[in-house]
Amino acid sequence: MPESDPAPADSSLPQPPPYTPAPYNPWMDHDEAPRDPRTNGFAVASFVLGLTPAIVLSIIFGIIALVQISERNQKGRKYAVAGLIASGVWIAGFVTVLVLIGQERADRDDTGRIDQEGWVDATDLKAGDCVNDLEETEEVHNVDAVPCSQPHDGEVYANFELAEGDYPGESAVFTQAEQQCSVMLRNYSPDAFEDPAIGIYYLYPREDRWSFDREVTCIAESLDGRTTGTIAQHTQI
Repeated sequence: MPESDPAPADSSLPQPPPYTPAPYNPWMDHDEAPRDPRTNGFAVASFVLGLTPAIVLSIIFGIIALVQISERNQKGRKYAVAGLIASGVWIAGFVTVLVLIGQERADRDDTGRIDQEGWVDATDLKAGDCVNDLEETEEVHNVDAVPCSQPHDGEVYANFELAEGDYPGESAVFTQAEQQCSVMLRNYSPDAFEDPAIGIYYLYPREDRWSFDREVTCIAESLDGRTTGTIAQHTQI
């Protein structure tokens, strides 16, 4: 028996819309949460607060932002990270201030010699000062100073100013400081100049301070550990 044609669809009934499959992107992680185009508000808040002393809120908001950005696939990670970094800088500054507050400024006697251990502003160092904890850093603000009768790392033996004019460049400053400090060490203590256990350490002006500070401070550094005495008396450090 021949098959009958199927009954025609009832055009009076609503018809479903045609199905159009979405194109498949092989480069997209199909398990990834859909991207939220908004910038996370906590990230912005962390960055703004990181520019102020409100570091606790900045840190809290920064952590919340990183979690939300990861979960919601939002923008703003750079703001959150910048806020956390800024908060870290504030913390480092507070710690430095607390350390300085906990220390006392060194005292000098009537002759100007240091007679009580403490810190001295790097720009206030002068010949005859004995110092500790010399480090190779880009910028020195304060130095630990002690009486020369106590163990120390080095002794200041000269201060001089570089010639006026435009900043000559860091390499030129190095060369001038090293040459002049070497000559001055020979004059201050010939024994120390000839001693292989004595090195030359110097503080020099940075470019951003050149307009008002061109002073170089020369320090004879003991290379064999802390010692006592002063090289000005021709006594080995």
